[in-house]
Amino acid sequence: MIAPVIDRSLRRLNALSEESPLAGELARLASLAVRVDPGLLRALRLQFLRASDPGIESDLWFSGIVESRGPTGFQIAPEVLAVLRESLAKDSATLRAVRRLTRAVHARVSPAILLEEEVNGLALEKGDDAGPDIDRAVRPVLRTLAAGGDTALDIARWALRAGARLHWRVRQNATVQTLVQIASLKVGRRVFRAAARPELRFEEMAWAGSFGTDWPLRSFHAQFVEGGLQFVESPDGGLALPATDPLVVEMAWTVTRTEHRQTLEVVPGVVLELDAAVQSLTLTTLLGTRYLLTRSDAPAQATATLPALPSAYNLGACFQVMSQDGAPLCLALRLRNGIAVAPAHAVQHQRSVLLGSAEWDVLEPQSGSDLARLVPRRSPDTYAHDGVRLAGPDTAMSDLAVAVWGASAPTWYRARASASRASPGVHDLSVFDVPFEIDDTRRPALIGAPVARGEEIVGLVLDVRPNASRSDAFDVQFAVVDQLRKALDAPRERAVEVRLKVYVSALPEPKEYREAARRAVISRGHEPVLYNPDDLWTKEEITRLIDSVDAFVGIVGVMGNKYHDDLEREYSRAVSRGLSVLMFLEEEEEKPGPKERYSKEFEILQAFRDEVRKRHKVATFTNSHDLEAKIAAALSRLDPERSPDPEKRPERQKAS
Repeated sequence: MIAPVIDRSLRRLNALSEESPLAGELARLASLAVRVDPGLLRALRLQFLRASDPGIESDLWFSGIVESRGPTGFQIAPEVLAVLRESLAKDSATLRAVRRLTRAVHARVSPAILLEEEVNGLALEKGDDAGPDIDRAVRPVLRTLAAGGDTALDIARWALRAGARLHWRVRQNATVQTLVQIASLKVGRRVFRAAARPELRFEEMAWAGSFGTDWPLRSFHAQFVEGGLQFVESPDGGLALPATDPLVVEMAWTVTRTEHRQTLEVVPGVVLELDAAVQSLTLTTLLGTRYLLTRSDAPAQATATLPALPSAYNLGACFQVMSQDGAPLCLALRLRNGIAVAPAHAVQHQRSVLLGSAEWDVLEPQSGSDLARLVPRRSPDTYAHDGVRLAGPDTAMSDLAVAVWGASAPTWYRARASASRASPGVHDLSVFDVPFEIDDTRRPALIGAPVARGEEIVGLVLDVRPNASRSDAFDVQFAVVDQLRKALDAPRERAVEVRLKVYVSALPEPKEYREAARRAVISRGHEPVLYNPDDLWTKEEITRLIDSVDAFVGIVGVMGNKYHDDLEREYSRAVSRGLSVLMFLEEEEEKPGPKERYSKEFEILQAFRDEVRKRHKVATFTNSHDLEAKIAAALSRLDPERSPDPEKRPERQKAS
């Protein structure tokens, strides 16, 4: 029955477009909205279809593509939304403008609705590259679910309802799948039926799914049988599972030094297929309880509990540190919003580093400390995190875990501390059951890793070396919690001066102007970014470059040449991104002759100079030395604190 419904809806969309093409276009513009209200419909028509009649709003409101309607708004049928959104995605400029307008009009609607519109917009605008942005948008919702209460239940119900409206890229995102699974546990509604789901992030599901809910327990025996593993419900079973629907556990085992993890549903009596080479495995429940199962000849194998590993929450404060040229250096732990720490020796030659795609400045370590502080070059709110909980000074050094960075994210491994300290403020530690050997390529994934006991951080890894007796283990030295507290409490005034990335664009192309601009930017302690037309970069590459900077310097000469389109395009991009824009116009000492005066190039150039004068307070210059001095003076007045949160840039006043 699904295919006929889709065909009927698409026929209605075609009929709407034929009867009222502008109403069809308005439907395309409104397709990002979860519910189209009168205010949004009017705003979209006035901005994008200014010459249209208000009647097209009514044409759309009462058209056949609307699934449900009421006095406050309507919803377009999901199968039609998919077609409209894909059509909108083909026009990237319009899509970005629609996202901005929809976000502004819906600023006061439910946060869940805002999130749904945001992730769908990200999927359409960024395509296959949207995954990290979708993760960042959805992760705060996991924390809300973990808190429990009525808000968590409301979010869970929304997540289950929204599934059909989400873009297919959003539905396939692992964090979103985890969110939906947690929501199903919260409201007791099953959303997956397969026996195994290895792609689900079990640690996050366990962390967010268990809090705020008092699950009753069901008792099972777990046993190796021919062909795999079987669970049998029994009142005296040694395996206690929270009574969720479905019953979910994580299974982990190692074969030939390769670790395997799988999220699975426990179905009493059903045999879960497992390789005969697996002699033992670890089961983890949603409550964090861990059981060790060992193969034997007995019909029902007894279980032994292991200390629970920390939840996934603290992993969200662990970041891989990269040099400016993209080389991995170590890990960093964010102690609170705007402050992170890393081993001083790993970043000692770096003035700034990358955490993800964000730039952080490296501060000098305090006297006697093994840790360097990192502070964000941009607004700390851009990288908000609730921070980690530090352990007390007398915390027992037992049942520890270390977060080791894997292919794209960290994972907890069990660890045991030695009885003695290696030096003041430093402990020895051994980490077990790791599916790899320690070598130079692995060191950046271990140096700087957090050491935890339960949900509290007790230290940070400083050094790592192979274990002398076990091939599946390694030894580390870690800075104890006292060093972390000192870094957290250090005064912020020790922060280094913020450096900005400054893009330089020039028309025409005399090298002395670009060189003068480069010297001026460097003299103010900032980083110049210059595009050389000889490099033959694509428009997309130049756009990405401008999107990565904090300020824009435009130099407009007296006469245009073949590069005039580049400057105008780059200038427009900088303005649309809300960058601080500094414009410098060469003075016209002599009036151009008749041929130049009426040339098309001259007219275009003069129109551009006039536009710049209207929009900005410009500075004029006569030669390269004059230009260098005026750029340096303008940069000295540029407030670094006004550089770039991309979402806030358009609200900032342009610098002059």
